[in-house]
Amino acid sequence: MRSLYILLVGAVFLQGCKKVNSDPELDFRYDYVPLRVGHEIVYQVDSIIYNYVQPVQRIDTISYEWKEVITDTFVDYQGNVNYRLEYFRRNNQSDNWRPDRVWFCTKTAENFQRVEDDVRYIKLIFPPALAETWNGNAYAPPDTGAFSFLSGFNYKYIDVGNPAFISGFNFEETVVMQFVNEENLISKRLGRETYAYGVGMVAKEWEVLSKQRTTDNDWQRPENGFRIRMRVKSYTP
Repeated sequence: MRSLYILLVGAVFLQGCKKVNSDPELDFRYDYVPLRVGHEIVYQVDSIIYNYVQPVQRIDTISYEWKEVITDTFVDYQGNVNYRLEYFRRNNQSDNWRPDRVWFCTKTAENFQRVEDDVRYIKLIFPPALAETWNGNAYAPPDTGAFSFLSGFNYKYIDVGNPAFISGFNFEETVVMQFVNEENLISKRLGRETYAYGVGMVAKEWEVLSKQRTTDNDWQRPENGFRIRMRVKSYTP
């Protein structure tokens, strides 16, 4: 009887071990936003501003370099580690860097948040999954008044885990997060960010455009609004 009991206990133990070992460890892919003091990324930024005041159409083009550096950390009241993001700007490589602004970010077990000009956004959720959506503006002010530009944002992954060639860099694994994509005959809004594993955000496109030529659907000639393109130029490993 004792021998039978030992055999049964052993069988149960082996079955339990087999179950634990057969469950693969879930990888949340947190390093789409590697956070460590000293990490930096330099972007090439190109923007076009459209301003139509009848009968004059103004188009202003601006290009510059923008550097993001993680300089410090602090712990908030919820116990989350926050990272201080300092940004610097220069017109070209021959110019000196000038301080531009300070933002903050944090990464929890569920998501990555960035505070941009005092507005907190949930930029990514973990683990990334194609077509998954979330409320990236959950902590942002109501989308009215000065924050009406937030109206209609719908965060989702439109590409996950694929390689990308950006600004001469071959990134083996990237995700693309889209936060708005709306278009009709007279207005258009498009916003996307691309993150490379082990690097962070490597590209961004953000445009808000309007026009009155309802019979002409060519968005190469808007009347008012802006287009911004950011592409990684260099980064620390």
